[in-house]
Amino acid sequence: MSYRGEVRTVRHALRVLGWGFLSLVSAQTLVALIDWSTRWEWFNQLLLDHPHFASFIRTPFSYIVLIATGFAFLFLERKVKAPRFVGRITGLEGHPDTATSSMALMFIEEKKEPGWNEHPINWHWFAKVTFVNESETPATIEAVHVRMKWRWKRKKIMAKCTEDFGEFVFAGRDPNGWPKDDEIPNLLRKLEGIPLTHGIGHDGWVHFNVPAMHRKDMETSKIDFWIVDAMQGKHKLRSNDSDIERAKITKRLPR
Repeated sequence: MSYRGEVRTVRHALRVLGWGFLSLVSAQTLVALIDWSTRWEWFNQLLLDHPHFASFIRTPFSYIVLIATGFAFLFLERKVKAPRFVGRITGLEGHPDTATSSMALMFIEEKKEPGWNEHPINWHWFAKVTFVNESETPATIEAVHVRMKWRWKRKKIMAKCTEDFGEFVFAGRDPNGWPKDDEIPNLLRKLEGIPLTHGIGHDGWVHFNVPAMHRKDMETSKIDFWIVDAMQGKHKLRSNDSDIERAKITKRLPR
């Protein structure tokens, strides 16, 4: 076969393949056009049957409604897919920061002299958090936010959470009755970088510092907790005084 004959054969084969692909695309396009034309005829008939609706559609306000509806659907979709943490506070214990308080003030507190609970003191507080991810979306924990408020004072302050538990431990005893230190489970370090999946419960302790607060105010304050996920979503935890147990937390025993 000559060179021209080979070229003619290749062109013919490419032409056949091209017409074949074009026929497939045309068939799909034809079906799509018929589908859309049917929908358009239905929409036109709807406008003819409902003149009030047709007059509304032709106003600029209808476009605003359509845009708002679209954003509403996007918001709902994001809301449904967002992680949801639910839980509660089951333990709470506070200690004055003796490292930043004077010895005279500590003696006044110990002897409970008049006005002993009205002196500003820095505080270490520990809270046990129990929670679960009830959504199907895995998420990691980034932080815990703590807010203290007083209704009668209309005052609110945000406490600072820290991963450092310092020298604080659980005060316990071994089987022989001797004092024994037990580490406090650190929630933020325990779950750092771990995606929390649906239906698996977690618990641990968080440490937050409260500066220059009277003991009297501490005893009358309401504490709110939020878990913050990696997408900066905030999930408020339930806090009920009747469910909260006091823990025996103290400074580590000297060796």
